[in-house]
Amino acid sequence: MQCTNSNIKEYPQTFRIGDHSVTVIDRAHGSYNYFTWPCAEVLAEYVAENLPPGSRVLELGCGTALPGIVAAKKGASVTISDKLEDDRHYWRKVEEMNDITMRYQCIPYISYDNINSLTHHIDIILASDLLYDSNVKELALATISYCLEKQPQAKCWLSYQIRSATPLSDVLEYWGLRAQTLRHSINTGHDILIVEITRTL
Repeated sequence: MQCTNSNIKEYPQTFRIGDHSVTVIDRAHGSYNYFTWPCAEVLAEYVAENLPPGSRVLELGCGTALPGIVAAKKGASVTISDKLEDDRHYWRKVEEMNDITMRYQCIPYISYDNINSLTHHIDIILASDLLYDSNVKELALATISYCLEKQPQAKCWLSYQIRSATPLSDVLEYWGLRAQTLRHSINTGHDILIVEITRTL
C-alpha cells in the first residue's frame, strides 16, 4: 500500500517479528532516514527474544524505529530519537498502526544538551546500522559513549553490517567502550553482528 503526505510518498510495510506484527512506514525521501535497513530487522528480532519486561529503552538514530516499536509492543517504555525534528503526524500514524505509545526526542549525534535533557533512566540503548560511514561511525560512537556515561546502569545493543576488516574493538577502545558479541546473522543476506556495548571507565 502507498500513501502520500505533503508530496512525500509513504510505503507502509509489515514485519512478523517473533509473536508481533509490526508496521513501519518507509518514505521516498531525499535522505535515507525513513528507510528500514536489514540491521534494524535483525536487531528487532533480538529485542523480541531478549528484552527484559519493563525495560526503559532509548533508540538512537531510529529511522523508522522497527526495534523501538518491537520494544514498545513488549511493554517497554520507549523513547525514539534521530537527528530530524519531531514529525508528530508521522509518528502518530506509526503508533496508531501498532497500537503503542512512544516518546520522540530529537538527538543529533554529539548533541550533548539533548542527551542531558533525558530526565528518566535508561536500561537499554538500541542502535542499528549507525556505523555505515567512517565519519558517522565516530560521531555515533561518541554519542553512545556519552549516553552510557550519563546512564551508567545502561547497556547498548548495536547491530551493524560488517563492511570493514578493521575490528570494531579497535575503534571502541578510543571511546572507552567494549563490546560482547550477542548474535551473528546472515538471515537477511547481509553479514550482520549484534554486540552489547558498555563503558570500560
